[in-house]
Amino acid sequence: MSHRPLVFVVVVVVAAVAGCAAPPPAAYDDLKEVYCEPPPAEVEVEALRQVPFPLPAEAEPGMFSVVRSLRTGPLEGQRRLGRMLGQWPPPGVDPADPAAPPPDLDLTEFPRQDPPVLLLATSDALAGRDDSGCYLGHAAFAGQGLEAGGREVIHHLRLLVVNQEAEPLRLAPEDVALEVAGVARLERLAAADADGARLDALVVAPGEQRLAHVFFTGTQVPPTVIVRWRLTAHVQARPGQAPRVWDFEARLQRRFVLNPGRVSALEDAVARRLPLPAPRARPGDPWREPRMEPVGR
Repeated sequence: MSHRPLVFVVVVVVAAVAGCAAPPPAAYDDLKEVYCEPPPAEVEVEALRQVPFPLPAEAEPGMFSVVRSLRTGPLEGQRRLGRMLGQWPPPGVDPADPAAPPPDLDLTEFPRQDPPVLLLATSDALAGRDDSGCYLGHAAFAGQGLEAGGREVIHHLRLLVVNQEAEPLRLAPEDVALEVAGVARLERLAAADADGARLDALVVAPGEQRLAHVFFTGTQVPPTVIVRWRLTAHVQARPGQAPRVWDFEARLQRRFVLNPGRVSALEDAVARRLPLPAPRARPGDPWREPRMEPVGR
């Protein structure tokens, strides 16, 4: 099934008239693509077959295609895929044992360019979770026009951090990187919290979960991108002792097409380079002097 390349999709960007404020961001329908993590293989597939997104467009913002456990790293995603295929756990293996061997998945029934991939809804991903983890979702859409022609491609990463540690976990936007495989890192455009407010750092208290949005801009729709991110234990380390850190990496490939997809108001604001609002105070945040907040917040 063919479709137009994302880079040629025209997104209407309403420019601010001189002396007037830009109109507020709003959602609109347009083409989007979702990159997913293919199952591990001895020989990497250069490009996956692109297929329509299997769920309604409004479900896309709540779907994740990568999961990383702070205890077992990428093994959790492989085990979830094995369960989906009915191939894991094997007889005699306790699925709760972190030392259980990695799944040996039989993918011979699937074409190499059409492998099974994970798509986890938020509720399904978090159900029964008793350890810390991080979920990653991706979507790409067209942004502003480029001087050389065509339009920029904006990659929207969603990172959901679930903290079951004894100390807070911290995710800083500068610790999230997106790289076109074999080329270069992309420029980070913006970072926002779950409310769409400007994000300086995501701090997740023990027993809580929080969502971060991180946006990157590029000039092409690459077949493969690499996402790297770091979580840090947000505590005062003892003298001579560094805080605990967890480094993660995921290789994503083009997989699903939404035509039309739903570009959110936050995505529209980032594409138009509109300033994001200041974050709201949350329970447990340090007390803020009200007059120091922007007018209207």
